[in-house]
Amino acid sequence: MEPEFNNSNNINIHIDDFDGPLELLLHLIKQSEMDIYDIQIEKITRQYVEYLTEMKNLNVNIAGEYFVMASNLMAIKSKLLLPRNDEINEDDDYEDPRDELVNQLLIYQEYKEVSKVLKKMETKTSQYHSVDPVLPSVDEMIDFNDNEKFSIDLIQQAFDRIIEKIKSNEPYVHSVIEWEYTVKGQSTYVMDRLSKQQSVEFDSLFDKTSNVEFVVTTFLSLLELVKEQKVKVGQIDDKLYLEKIAKQGEE
Repeated sequence: MEPEFNNSNNINIHIDDFDGPLELLLHLIKQSEMDIYDIQIEKITRQYVEYLTEMKNLNVNIAGEYFVMASNLMAIKSKLLLPRNDEINEDDDYEDPRDELVNQLLIYQEYKEVSKVLKKMETKTSQYHSVDPVLPSVDEMIDFNDNEKFSIDLIQQAFDRIIEKIKSNEPYVHSVIEWEYTVKGQSTYVMDRLSKQQSVEFDSLFDKTSNVEFVVTTFLSLLELVKEQKVKVGQIDDKLYLEKIAKQGEE
């Protein structure tokens, strides 16, 4: 179901499936022409709850994660209503209650971009086969944010490089029968590189012979390694670096 809002802010319902609450939120943000970095929580929460209420009135089954997101939005709204300490200067660090949600939305957007790329590659030739990328759940995305050195800016820059590489290589012609790489295989490749060096520059994982499949699958494997807390990501002089996270007892 996809909501649209007329000038009176009433909801018009259309048949269109959303993949989850983050996709619904992104649609509402776009529909309201909001800046994703400065979400109007009160307005977006009202629209989101109105949408769920309308769906419930139509006897539409709604997954539990949609209600979890509604609770999260209300919690953020409540935190924003709390008075700030007058003694806190503008220069002091202030943790915006919306930051975690913004990060989740941005990561989800990037996953959707990769999903579109893989779908496009899949239709290039009848001989081409791929596994549909699995979008992370809300809980999985929160895991990404637990890594202190992992910033949304880094992941966005890396994905942008992948997208630009694909665009520069169009028209793309795939000459192999099946998908050559797997996330598991590329995870082994990344960890093998990190076993030989203390840190590895992200771009050094690729060379001129690396095709789109290799680049996309390697990046998806990196996301898995970060989520599993096997690899941490940092930035030095605008370059992305990977470092293996030592297990307890390792030097």
